[in-house]
Amino acid sequence: MKKQFTSLLTKGARGWGILSIFIIIFTFVFVGGLAHADSTSTSTTTDSIALKTAKLQQVSATVASIKTSVDQARTQIHGLIEQSISDAIKKIVSQNPPTHGLAEHLNAVVEAPRQALLKNVDDGLSGFATMTPARIKSLSGVISSGLKNIQKSLDADPASNVSGSNQAGVNNQDLALAGINLLNHEQDINAVLDSLANTVESQYKELGDQQGSLLFKDSNGDGISDYEKIFVYGIDPNKQSPTTLYEGKKITAGEKVLLGFDPTQAGLVKINPEDVKVSTAPVSQAYKVSAVALNTEKKIVLNGQALPNGFVTLYIYSTPIVVTVKANADGEWQYILDKELENGNHTVYTAAVNNTGKILAKGNVFAFAKTADAATESALPPDNISTDVSRPGVFSNNNLLIVLSIVAVLVIIALLIMGITSRNQKENK
Repeated sequence: MKKQFTSLLTKGARGWGILSIFIIIFTFVFVGGLAHADSTSTSTTTDSIALKTAKLQQVSATVASIKTSVDQARTQIHGLIEQSISDAIKKIVSQNPPTHGLAEHLNAVVEAPRQALLKNVDDGLSGFATMTPARIKSLSGVISSGLKNIQKSLDADPASNVSGSNQAGVNNQDLALAGINLLNHEQDINAVLDSLANTVESQYKELGDQQGSLLFKDSNGDGISDYEKIFVYGIDPNKQSPTTLYEGKKITAGEKVLLGFDPTQAGLVKINPEDVKVSTAPVSQAYKVSAVALNTEKKIVLNGQALPNGFVTLYIYSTPIVVTVKANADGEWQYILDKELENGNHTVYTAAVNNTGKILAKGNVFAFAKTADAATESALPPDNISTDVSRPGVFSNNNLLIVLSIVAVLVIIALLIMGITSRNQKENK
């Protein structure tokens, strides 16, 4: 009887030992499967975000390049116009008897037509969606006409008498006959316009190849451009986006984004934006704060740039305040802070955030100092953004401890059972 019991115990112990080994093997296989599944899921999600980030980065870079080209050309043309006016006034002064305040007087004479011309240039180089080479080149005639008007203003002013006659009723000598011509820089201005037209044509073609034309379309009328529907929020532009009742009225998907809600959901699901200070999203020049000021009500006014018709999330430190604003068709946005901001140094980050809170692209940090009477841009603080961002998985942190603990317990049980089996075998001998 004792031998039979010992035999059964031995067989049972062997069975438990074998079973324990199978359990350990199964545990490793199962956990490995979970790790692979988690890795695959993470990889799929990461790949999807990486693809959208890459698309957004391409378009952002092209948009930023176009804006830079236009801004540089505008600065050059302004400079050439100012140079033309300055040269003319200096020549008039040099050909007149020394007169106190003559230059100041002549500058005052041309101020109105000067400002009108500069405004026409600015208007001609605005309108991101309607910028074309033909429109750029047409500015040549506008500038030429404006400079002629300025020259007429100088011709008509008695103080511009370059013939030396100051007698009442005597007509001034025509400035052009005296070698004073405001169109001396016309060829340089046209060269700048031609260069810009060629550059913009090439850049807009590149933008079209990157589906950038979708920035100016809103097929379902939900307030979000088709580009951001597809590459930021994952919305089908050909289907109606869900509207939601909020404070007694229906709000669109675009209005949800501005309020911090997920535009893809029928309900009000809050978006929790990723921490911009630790985000490893690429930096894009398309997203930026360009200016800060106090308005008449002593409120902070921030101006900046983003994608045309695009949304941008602002992170205002040190409070912190996180808000989302929308840019116009030229990619310009403005935000007036409705909360009191303490005096001192502050920083603002800009970012493109999707409906899961993930940052796809971000701008450089903008620093400013606020006092009771003003808000001005200041030197940037030391860059302490960390790029070491790890994603949790099965073998990370607490998950790893749990897995190791289970394996350790199973190993101990298996060893005990194997020890019992070995001892019983010795006793039977």
